[in-house]
Amino acid sequence: MRGSKFDKTARLQAQAARFEAGQVFVPQQAHWLADYLVELLAFPTARRNDQVDPTSQALKYLTARTPVLPARQQKIARRCKRQCWGACCGLGTPQANFTA
Repeated sequence: MRGSKFDKTARLQAQAARFEAGQVFVPQQAHWLADYLVELLAFPTARRNDQVDPTSQALKYLTARTPVLPARQQKIARRCKRQCWGACCGLGTPQANFTA
């Protein structure tokens, strides 16, 4: 395998987990979408692979600049039998915190 082709393959494989995790979004309707997907999915055996490098490099760039936010704590409220959310009995106050 030639050097440049191997480098392009390695760069795309480095971003494969993003695709597998569903973290890569493309528009559902675009005039270029079918050609783009065919080219990306046929790589490395396809004759055309002009979109592979820009895709992998954009994902690397965006990933490096996207902050990792800490998980937010969410409050769980309980309802009484009257389903008042705490208006009559105080059960609507947070009972537990968990990290989502």
